[in-house]
Amino acid sequence: MIRILVSDIAYAAIASSLGETMLLTAQGSPQGGVFLWLDKVTVNQLAALRGSDESYSDVILRLAELEAAL
Repeated sequence: MIRILVSDIAYAAIASSLGETMLLTAQGSPQGGVFLWLDKVTVNQLAALRGSDESYSDVILRLAELEAAL
């Protein structure tokens, strides 16, 4: 498992689709945002979708926006 930091907005965009275990392991960061523990495959998929100046949060928000448009 790999811990990543996502923005509060990105977390809110995916929280309803996270399983109960993911919701229980999510932790707030003192600097803002939420730490999520994800498996290596998921982190690698997010990394592959990142642009050169994008964060994991940017990718998550982009994907959530695309899904909402379907």
